[in-house]
Amino acid sequence: MKRLTITLSFALFFACTYAQNVDSVEWKNNSKFSIGLHLGASQSGTDTHSWGRHGEGILDKAAFAFGANARYSLSDNLGLRANFFSTKISGDDNDLTGPCNSLDADGNETPDDDDNPCHQNRGWSFTSPLTEVSLDLEWELFGHKRNQSDAFYDANGNRVNVRNIMMSDATYYDKDGDIADLSSFGKTKKVITPYFGIGAAATFVNPDIDFGDTDVPGNAAFLANKATDEENFKKLQWQFPVTAGLRFDLTEKLFLDLEARGVLQTSDMLDGMEAVTNNGNELNNDDSYQMLLARLSIRLGGIGDSDKDGINDNVDQCPNEPGLVSQWGCPDTDGDGIIDKMDACPNVPGIKRMNGCADTDGDNIADNKDDCPKVAGIARFNGCPDTDGDGIQDKDDKCVNTPGEKAYNGCPAPDRDKDGVLDANDPCPDTYGTVKGCPDTDGDGIIDIEDKCPTVKGIAAEKGCPKKIVKPAVTRPVLLTCETIYFNTNQSSVSNNTKDRYLDSKENMAIFNRALAKLKENPSYRAVVQGHTDSRNTEEYNQALSERRANEVLQDLLKKGFDASRTSAVGFGELSPVSSNDTKEGRAQNRRVEICIYDR
Repeated sequence: MKRLTITLSFALFFACTYAQNVDSVEWKNNSKFSIGLHLGASQSGTDTHSWGRHGEGILDKAAFAFGANARYSLSDNLGLRANFFSTKISGDDNDLTGPCNSLDADGNETPDDDDNPCHQNRGWSFTSPLTEVSLDLEWELFGHKRNQSDAFYDANGNRVNVRNIMMSDATYYDKDGDIADLSSFGKTKKVITPYFGIGAAATFVNPDIDFGDTDVPGNAAFLANKATDEENFKKLQWQFPVTAGLRFDLTEKLFLDLEARGVLQTSDMLDGMEAVTNNGNELNNDDSYQMLLARLSIRLGGIGDSDKDGINDNVDQCPNEPGLVSQWGCPDTDGDGIIDKMDACPNVPGIKRMNGCADTDGDNIADNKDDCPKVAGIARFNGCPDTDGDGIQDKDDKCVNTPGEKAYNGCPAPDRDKDGVLDANDPCPDTYGTVKGCPDTDGDGIIDIEDKCPTVKGIAAEKGCPKKIVKPAVTRPVLLTCETIYFNTNQSSVSNNTKDRYLDSKENMAIFNRALAKLKENPSYRAVVQGHTDSRNTEEYNQALSERRANEVLQDLLKKGFDASRTSAVGFGELSPVSSNDTKEGRAQNRRVEICIYDR
């Protein structure tokens, strides 16, 4: 049973895959569903009924069967069908008048034993309702003949999408290699076709068993087997039906099935008897049931021809308007090959590029929107021409082949002096000129009538005369004051303490702060720090010392926040004495730094 389940699952998977990749119906709104009702008779093969093997009539225990189904077409030939069946199965030993069999030493049945009325002597019977819910995979042998035109092939055997086929373009072939009758496209054929199926079923039974005289307290072996059967019995049993039938298409929507249906023998418990029948008289055969049915089904939607144009609604793009086979069932009033609902000019033959409208002059502007339908033109002028491209259409242009101005009816504007500047823009319309239409004698780019110096090159600011040269006034910084700080020999620090009466640290700092305060009074003030020495030591040494003294004072100014861009330092060495270097007092006055404040 496990292998059978795996095989059936594989078959269902293959069917779904096949249906999606081969012969899938391409029709718009094609319904693949149908529903139906079935009536018939059922019969069972159980331990108390053997289909005539023991003398009973084959249909002695036949029961009425009925139900419903729903079918989904996976492809032209394959379908899935869900079924519901309700019937009854039964059996009675008293109906078995034929011979019985026994088993030989190898467990095989012996030939019929006419003298062994084993079933009549046993006298068992049962009856049970049976309900089946199943899913069948169904294959129609000639199902593809019904919709023969749903697939076309070119001369090389390549499948062509039916929506890309123009009815008169080429020769196409059907699935069987015959030339396809495209005029019958969309028309369903009624066929008679055999079909076969296999499926899986959930079967519900509830047998009522009568064991007659066997079911007595003293029959211990039987009672033990009966208890085993009662313990193992399940109302739900899984079965695997197989079907074969013949399908008749009565109309495009209605079809009739005549079907024989049976289940594979996989269980001996349909009648609730397994252990009790496992004896030496017969083999323990599995139970089964069979049905003969007539089924009437109807296809839902997608079939029919509402507008009666001979093209079924499932492929008719205009199902409510009579149309042509070559146009998918849509009307084409003007016969231009473009259906009316896509034709902007349905009553005038046109071309596809113009959405069904005509374009007589070939200017890509449909005649119904073209003011000059017989002469090629441009969209700007609704299809009328502008030969010279001056923006004035020919019918309003007096100079059709020469670009011109609208003010002059399409002709060029006048230029009397022929200098290339139109009179309307020429300040000198009667005099040839090179600048704005006027002469410029001195070539300075200023026309003579605006040039005060027409023979001398000039500039616009001077109205054509040369630029006036104005010498800038020379201004020099004004010295406001100089503050002097004195230093000891070889010293450069402002705050250097010494007992020399010419050097006083506090006095030096006061002088420094006074100079700094003066500089901060006005942002235009700047300082030049000048360093000096006496004449002792060499001239090179004194020059370097004076520069150090000046830079020391400069750095102190910067540390106090004075702007570096407003000050500078210079050393004069021994070259600028203010007193004699021959005396101690004179040399002390020469060792100095002067903070000179200028107003720039």
